[in-house]
Amino acid sequence: MAKTRFFVLVIGSILIGSALAGFVAAGPTIATAVPASAPVFEDESEAHALYDRMLEVFRTSETLYLESEYSWGVGEMNLGMAKFRLWMKKPNFARMEAVSLESDTEANLIIDGDTTWIYWPNGLPLLSNMDPDWHDQIKDVGFMRFSSPPGYHSLLHRTSDMMVGMSNSIFEFSTFHGYTDVFLKSLDGVRSLGTEEIEGQVCDVIEVSFLSGQRVKKYWLSREHHLPLKLEQVVHANNDIIVEESWTGVSAGDEMADELFSWKPGDGWIEYREPVLEDGILKAGVEAPDFDLKLLDGGRFKLSEQRGKAVWIVFWRVGCPPCRVEMPHLEAMHRKYRKKGLVIIGFDCVDKPEIIKEFLDQYDTSYPTVADSSVEANAIFYKKYQKINGLSAVPLNYFIDGEGRVVKGWYGFVEKGDDSEEMIKKMLEENRTHLGETVDHLLGFVEDADCVFIRNGKENGSKAAAKHIRRKYKHFRKEIWTPEDFIRLSATKSERSGKPYMVRVAGSDEMPCAEWLRKELTVYRGR
Repeated sequence: MAKTRFFVLVIGSILIGSALAGFVAAGPTIATAVPASAPVFEDESEAHALYDRMLEVFRTSETLYLESEYSWGVGEMNLGMAKFRLWMKKPNFARMEAVSLESDTEANLIIDGDTTWIYWPNGLPLLSNMDPDWHDQIKDVGFMRFSSPPGYHSLLHRTSDMMVGMSNSIFEFSTFHGYTDVFLKSLDGVRSLGTEEIEGQVCDVIEVSFLSGQRVKKYWLSREHHLPLKLEQVVHANNDIIVEESWTGVSAGDEMADELFSWKPGDGWIEYREPVLEDGILKAGVEAPDFDLKLLDGGRFKLSEQRGKAVWIVFWRVGCPPCRVEMPHLEAMHRKYRKKGLVIIGFDCVDKPEIIKEFLDQYDTSYPTVADSSVEANAIFYKKYQKINGLSAVPLNYFIDGEGRVVKGWYGFVEKGDDSEEMIKKMLEENRTHLGETVDHLLGFVEDADCVFIRNGKENGSKAAAKHIRRKYKHFRKEIWTPEDFIRLSATKSERSGKPYMVRVAGSDEMPCAEWLRKELTVYRGR
C-alpha cells in the first residue's frame, strides 16, 4: 500500500528575503493530530458558535453562490488582485469564473462530479517555468484537470492554479463538498470583535487564530445568512502576508442547472501538466550544496564541516501543520542517535527568529535550527535544494551521508510506516565503515609529524604518541562513531589524571593535541 505523505506546497512568485507566495496543502491529508498550540487569546464560546454555524451553512446548503474581489500582498506591496464568481451544488459540483484585475487573464474552473477542469477563455498565461515556443502552441487550447472525488479536493488550493493573480482563497470552499480544512486541526481559538454594518447588513465580526496566532483570519458574518461579507487573513512570517476578500451576492438554496457544471476539452486541446514537484528534488549521489548560515542560538552551521556524520536537513516553517507533526519524531531521532554521529538541522528562512524561538520552546527541541532569511539562505532553499522555479514545499527532508552526498530527498512526513530510522542506521553503519580510513590517516599524521607529544608532563616522540592513541582507540572503539569521537576519546586527555594532551610541533608553540588533530581533520575532509 502506498504511503500518504502530508506536506504544504508553495506555488507562485517568491520575493527572496521578503515574502512567501501562497500556502497550498497538497494531496489528501493523513489522519494525524497537530500538537497542541498555545492560544494567543481565550476561546469565546459564543464567537466559536458563530464560526461553527458558518461552517454548518456551507456543509448543509444544497446550492451556494457568491461573488468576490480578492487581493493579497506583503505590507504595502501588492502581489495580485482578481475577482471571481462561484457556483456550488451538491453533491460535488462547482464553477468558478475568475479574472485578473491587473491583466487580461481569465480562467474558468469546473467540478463536474469527479473531475476538476481549468481552462483559459482568452489564453493560458506564460509562466516563468514554461518554454515560450511550447506556450505559443498550447496557449489557446490548454487545459488542466485533477481527480476530485467528493470530500477529497480543495478549491482553496486550486485558486492559484487558475493563474489570475490569486494565491489561495481565505475560506476553504470545499467545506461545501465535505472536505475538512487541514488548518482546523490547529485552530487555537475564536473571539468576538463586535459588530459592523456592511451594505446595510449587520455583521458579527470574529477573529480566528491558527497555529498559535501564526495565521489569523477575520470574518464579517452576516446575521441574515450567517456567511461572510468580508474576510481578512494575516500570515505572520518574516514579512506579514495579507489577503483580503469582499463577498457580494451571497445566496444559498437557489436552483442551478446541471449544465452549468459541464465542460470537456474539444478536439485538438492539449492538457497542461505542471512540473512534478518531486522532479525538483536533488538526486541520490549528487554532492549536497554547501551552506554556512546563522543558527537560532547565534552560532553558525556549515554543512561541509559535518563530513563523517549522517546529516538530516529539514526545511520547514512555523505555519506548516505537517512540519509540527514531524518535529517530535525528529527530536526522538536526534536524542537517540546524536552520539552515534547523526546531525539533525532544521532550516527556516521564512519566519522571524523571535517567532521561531517562541514556537520551538513549545516543542522542547534540542537539535539546532538555521534561522536565516538572507538572500543566501533563500537561495539555498528555493534554488539549490529545489530545482523547479516557483514550485516548492515543506517539510522538505534530505539525508546527507558522511561524504557530503545526497542519500535521499523527499517531501512530507509519514507518521506511521516511516522508514527514516532504518535509513539512519544504514548511514551510520556506512560512516563507521569509512571511519577506519580517517582514523588511519590521523594516526599516520601523528606518527610522521615532527613533534613532541606531552602526556602528564612527560615528553614523547611522535611514534610513541601514535602508539598510545591507537591503543586508546581500540579501547574505546565501541563508543567511537565519528572522527570527532576518535579525537575526543583517544587524543584529548589522560583518563588517569584528566590533564590534556599537548603537542609541540617544530617551529610552533605548544597547543592541545585535540585542536591540532581537528585542524588536520578539516584539511583531510577538504581534499
